[in-house]
Amino acid sequence: MAAARPGSRGSPRRRCSFAVVAPAGALALGGLGGAPGLVALALGTLLLDVAMQSGMVANQVRIFALSSEARSRLNTAYMTCAFIGGAAGSSLGALAYATWGWAGVCALVAVLGAASVPVVVRRGLRRS
Repeated sequence: MAAARPGSRGSPRRRCSFAVVAPAGALALGGLGGAPGLVALALGTLLLDVAMQSGMVANQVRIFALSSEARSRLNTAYMTCAFIGGAAGSSLGALAYATWGWAGVCALVAVLGAASVPVVVRRGLRRS
C-alpha cells in the first residue's frame, strides 16, 4: 500500500493522518445495502474510529509529556478544538448528506482526511 509507506515512517500522528483516508472507500461501499453494505459500513466505521482514537492518543501523549503548568492549559485548548472540530464535521456531514446523499458524506470523509495529510507531513519534515 503506497499511501501507508510514507505514513509508516515518523510520528504516530502521520500514520493516523494517512489512516483516516482509508475508511472512506469502505464507508462508500456501505451504500450498496444488504449484508455486504452492512459489513462494509461496520468495517469503515471501525477503521475510522480506530484512526481517530489513535490520533487523539498520539496528540495527548505529546501534551502530557510537557510540564504540568503547560499541560492542563494545552489539554484544555486541545479538547476545545477537538469539540469544535467534531461539531463542524457533524454539521458538514449533515449538509453533505442533505445535498449529495451517502456518497457525499464519504467524499467529505476522504477530502477532510486527505487535507490533513500535507499539513502533518510538512510539519514532520520541518522537525527532521
